[in-house]
Amino acid sequence: MKQNKYDEREFFEKYVAIPRSRDGLDCAREWGELRGMLPKLEGKRVLDLGCGLGWHCKYAAEQDAEFVVGIDISKKMLERAQKINGHPKIKYMRSAIEDYAFKGKFDVVISSLAFHYLDTPFDEICKRVASILPKGGHFIFSVEHPSFTTNDGYYFDESERDTNFYGEDVEKYHRTMTTYFRGLLQNGFLVQDFCEPQSSVKKEDDLQREPLMCIFSAVRI
Repeated sequence: MKQNKYDEREFFEKYVAIPRSRDGLDCAREWGELRGMLPKLEGKRVLDLGCGLGWHCKYAAEQDAEFVVGIDISKKMLERAQKINGHPKIKYMRSAIEDYAFKGKFDVVISSLAFHYLDTPFDEICKRVASILPKGGHFIFSVEHPSFTTNDGYYFDESERDTNFYGEDVEKYHRTMTTYFRGLLQNGFLVQDFCEPQSSVKKEDDLQREPLMCIFSAVRI
């Protein structure tokens, strides 16, 4: 089931008010780890799946990527992205990730905290990404950690989970760590790096007690 909560006015306003939405990547807890996994972007063709407000697109453009395409299902997100993160090298397109044509060629595909909203099998996502990457192309993405998306203790039951996000009912799709790794390995990717980022804040918080997300860096072979 495709979700587009971000075009609901109240939900959208709550989301854009949080620091990582309002102030950019330096306010995203995982950004330091994710940035370290990115290849050199100069001269690269970059695709951002589920680009949201366009912060990663803007970063890629500022690193002198050849061009950047950001896709998102939300009209409100893309309008705000164009306003605050517009750049001559960036093309924003409205599309659900599931509906994107996956045509053309890119050198780097990134995705930040989007895939756990898709009911599309992760194996299929990897297959589609592989189809637009040359050998040596990079696929870097973050997702909510399986220990977090389990939410009800049934870790091996890969199914839809009803969750609450900023006071709204949101559906997420739980996958095991095995599914993520096998999806990559069985579709021609070599996993180069993986991490479960911790908070840089020196206090006891959720990210230090248990991982909320994980990041994969893979190369098509």
